[in-house]
Amino acid sequence: MSLRDLAHFMMTLSDNAATDIVMDRVGRAAIGAVIDDLDLHATRVDGDCGDLFDTIAEDLGIPRDAPLGVLEAAWAEPPLSKLRAIDPERSLNRSTPRDITTLLNAIWTDDAASPAACQYVRAVMGEQVWSQRLASGFESAVSVAGKTGTIPTVRNEVGVVTFPDGDSYAVAVFLTSDTMIGRDAAADAAIGRAAQIAVEHLRADRHSQ
Repeated sequence: MSLRDLAHFMMTLSDNAATDIVMDRVGRAAIGAVIDDLDLHATRVDGDCGDLFDTIAEDLGIPRDAPLGVLEAAWAEPPLSKLRAIDPERSLNRSTPRDITTLLNAIWTDDAASPAACQYVRAVMGEQVWSQRLASGFESAVSVAGKTGTIPTVRNEVGVVTFPDGDSYAVAVFLTSDTMIGRDAAADAAIGRAAQIAVEHLRADRHSQ
């Protein structure tokens, strides 16, 4: 499997294994250099998906390869305050909606990398298979190129929304809850609705000028 294939799975399916292989080949120093170059001061990527889930297992007091019954018991009543992964001050990886929309703007204006590389990222994000979050807030004529992010109690999606008239808006919605539910249709719909409200406000402001 090529690195391009792995990158595609990483972005379109949120494939954790593919993500970790790509990160290993690219190197964290190179990732950090891009973060610094784009002045994303609130963003850190100090671990891959495996590292992040290692901290969760440690904080829950269970081995990563624990039997299903042990995992289910740990998730049932987890000590949420102890999970480093969901604490921005202690998590290996963190960012903010402002930093992420800055990154998206750089990708969409070819400032994040070469025009060819930025075009590739835009195309892959447009093929993401998940439609229950950002895309749920917009009609089918509006294209959404996005990337989800999910860890216990955290459900995010970021992306660029483009209208038929060419107007594009970078959006980042970060949502937290106090439960460990794996599937939460109401939370997913809330992300779409929040994005819709924000974009409608920006679009009205742009067209009133």
